[in-house]
Amino acid sequence: MSLGTGILGWRSGACSTWAMGSAATAEAEEARVAKALADLPKDASPERKADAVGTRPAGLDAARAGTPDDLTRIKGIGPGNERRLHGLGIYHFDQIAGWTRPEIAWVGTYLAFPGRIDREDWVGQAKTLSGTGK
Repeated sequence: MSLGTGILGWRSGACSTWAMGSAATAEAEEARVAKALADLPKDASPERKADAVGTRPAGLDAARAGTPDDLTRIKGIGPGNERRLHGLGIYHFDQIAGWTRPEIAWVGTYLAFPGRIDREDWVGQAKTLSGTGK
């Protein structure tokens, strides 16, 4: 079965398609993002920029059972980024653990850190913290 390619040439599907956390992946993402953003107005909103490079991950209306996971346990997510992720409806490690390549690109661009999610292996850390892998 052939997998389709996404807006920036990614194969659809799970993050395991690429080696997570690698410098090469981060550099490649930064280059793809820069190319995609080149045609946007300089004053484009973070959401518009993110929409140009990926797919917004599904969010929740609120944390499950009213209690979010402490996302700051993921290296690279401080209190500010945790608040921004909560604003997107991202409250739990398993949500981050399930991000696809286009979702990683969207969030990285929205947070103005293209490539950072790969460099710091947020998805791998989230899998470990959620007990879903690694």
